[in-house]
Amino acid sequence: MNRTEPSNQTSKSILTLITGTSIAQAIPIAISPILTRIYTPEQFGLFALYISLISIISIIATGRYELAIMIPRKDIDAANITILSISITAYSSLALMISVFFLNGTISRLLGNPEIKTWLYLIPFSVLITGIYQSLYYWCNRKRDYKSIARNRIYQTGTTSSTQLLCGVSGLSAIGLIGGSLIGQLISLISLTTTVWKEDHDTFKKTHRLNKIALAKRFSDFPKFLILSHMLNSAAAQSTIILMNVLFSSASAGFFALTQRVISTPASIIAKSIGDVFRQEASHAYTHNGNCQKVYIKTLKKLFYISTVPFIVFYYTAPTLFEFIFGSHWKISGHYAQILTPMFYLRFNLSPLSTMFMIAEKQKQDLLWQTILFSLIIISFIFGHYFKDLLFSLKAISGSYSVMFIINGLMTWKFSKGKNI
Repeated sequence: MNRTEPSNQTSKSILTLITGTSIAQAIPIAISPILTRIYTPEQFGLFALYISLISIISIIATGRYELAIMIPRKDIDAANITILSISITAYSSLALMISVFFLNGTISRLLGNPEIKTWLYLIPFSVLITGIYQSLYYWCNRKRDYKSIARNRIYQTGTTSSTQLLCGVSGLSAIGLIGGSLIGQLISLISLTTTVWKEDHDTFKKTHRLNKIALAKRFSDFPKFLILSHMLNSAAAQSTIILMNVLFSSASAGFFALTQRVISTPASIIAKSIGDVFRQEASHAYTHNGNCQKVYIKTLKKLFYISTVPFIVFYYTAPTLFEFIFGSHWKISGHYAQILTPMFYLRFNLSPLSTMFMIAEKQKQDLLWQTILFSLIIISFIFGHYFKDLLFSLKAISGSYSVMFIINGLMTWKFSKGKNI
């Protein structure tokens, strides 16, 4: 009984998160066929560009200190890091607001999409909400409060989707996608903040400025290496949308955005649910036992069992599915999805295990890996733009990601074996 209890608890935790995320993702997926008939590919492209900018900038906002919340043995130290991360987010968002105010026109021209100009003023607020949410999210992950995590994902996607749909049918499509996303973020943050304060306010009241400073120095490698490393990772993922806007068209970015919405987003969030549990268990095992090899193997097997058959079926049916569900003019999104299926498959299976870089404190190796990946993505677009062939770029991106994720898996497997490896 004692031997099976950890495994059962792991399965229960994963099931809680997957159930929540499945419900959360079922909402936007269910209304996507309606949204694709309300909003144009260009509007989807603008929305995708907005989200891409937030994803990249949010890496800087927290200093990546939220990733250190899982590591300390004592909750009070983790609480100090949480407050530190939130404080850095507030100052970063203020600096961003000032920058947008003075450089709005220049930024919109560089992005190749004049319509983004008005929406740039909302980015500091989205970054602030995202940074605070991420800090509290990792606190809940540390406390194994998976029910709150799952519940808040449902709140966010439910609010976002309903607002986008309501704005679309009301003739307010110009603000629907971005406005709905911002409202969904805000509702989710309010809910998570209320939960954390209700459960752990006594711990947070004991935090102290000097302890925050000491812990900031203790985990200084996180901002030193992970800001650049994770910015490169996010830029590699989001540069597809940005470079499509700049080098090709907002419509092509919109087609790609639908591919991500339907395939990449649900798959990555399910994988992230498993990864959240892996992060907590692997951190505990690594800290107390010196390795987390068993946890690593167990998680990898679960990922492969879940993903292999669905991805194979999807590869052969993607164009037909997209045309049938979203309309004939969205069939090109299905072709994009088919090209990128190998990348999505390997990302699903190996990306959740990449937290080994943080657990084993291998930030330098992570930075090198991210640098190479980002360089390959840029090169893929340069050649695609030169040959005026977007599909060439997508094929090169899919191949580059696939190779780099395999390398990533080999590295994290080695790290899981122990601190002296």
